[in-house]
Amino acid sequence: DGELMLAVKVEDRFGLEHADAAMAVPGVTFGEWGPGDMGLFYGHPEWKDPPYGPEMDQAWRTVKASCDKAGIRWLCMWDDPDMSAQQKAEFLISDMGATLLAGNDGEEMATAGRKLTNRQLPA
Repeated sequence: DGELMLAVKVEDRFGLEHADAAMAVPGVTFGEWGPGDMGLFYGHPEWKDPPYGPEMDQAWRTVKASCDKAGIRWLCMWDDPDMSAQQKAEFLISDMGATLLAGNDGEEMATAGRKLTNRQLPA
C-alpha cells in the first residue's frame, strides 16, 4: 500500500563498482550516497561534510548516474555550515540534481525545496 520504501545507500568503492546493478533491483525507490562512510573509506574523516575532495565528487556523480539509469529518485544531503537552508536546497536541486533532499535543517529545508519545485502538500 505504499507504506514501505526500499533504498540503496552506497558508502564505499565496492558499492560504487556495483551501483548500477544495485539501483536497478526491482522495488528500489531511491538511492543515495554516504559521504561520512565514503570519506572514511578514502582516509578523510573530515569529508563527512563539504568541502569534499575530487574522489568524493566522482563518488556522488557515480551514484546519481546509477539512479538516473534506473529511473529512481536521488536523495542527497549537503550540510555546509556556511549555507542557509535555502542555499542548500538550491544547490542540491540545481547543482547536484537531487530529487529528494536531506539535511539537518529539517522543516526549513523541506519548505525551501517545496518552494523551489512548486510542490504542494499533501505530496
